[in-house]
Amino acid sequence: EKRNRSEDYIFGRREHFERKARARFSGGTVTVLISGADRIENIRIEGDFFGEGDIRKLEESLLNCSIREDELKERLDVVSLEDYISGGTVDELSGLIFSAK
Repeated sequence: EKRNRSEDYIFGRREHFERKARARFSGGTVTVLISGADRIENIRIEGDFFGEGDIRKLEESLLNCSIREDELKERLDVVSLEDYISGGTVDELSGLIFSAK
């Protein structure tokens, strides 16, 4: 019964992210939460934006990517970002990830 009252049980297991950034894109507000110093070990993309695709697939495509703008752009160039974040551009999302502190 004590387990049923814990925040982890009620709200789900909380992941720890060291870096966070938020920006307003033309399609809505986008927040990125990132774990990892030089490479993306874990990433969550949240916000009030719309998209047809499962955002988890976009997140998975960025795992183990170096947190350098050129490499981020290379990774994002091979996905159809519009499917995940309507109105978002590769430059906007790579800049947001790169700026996360």
